[in-house]
Amino acid sequence: MYFDFRCQSCGNVNEAFVKPDTLTGTCPNCGGYTKRMISCPTIALSGTDPDFSTAYDKWERVQKDKVAKDKKFHADHGEDKPR
Repeated sequence: MYFDFRCQSCGNVNEAFVKPDTLTGTCPNCGGYTKRMISCPTIALSGTDPDFSTAYDKWERVQKDKVAKDKKFHADHGEDKPR
């Protein structure tokens, strides 16, 4: 599974494919000590979008897309607020 890790030295956040019980690692940026962040794991599937560098980036983009679609729906249907 993929998990997000933050470097304790440089603050770099990266995603790594590790076993679910792995809590630490090595930073690809500076070689420092990394700790796994609390986040939802991402499972690698064939055909996934390579533009997302971390699981959080993917979650954030999905949320923004949902809000944009909701606003468009309400604008197209003449409603000011979602129900």
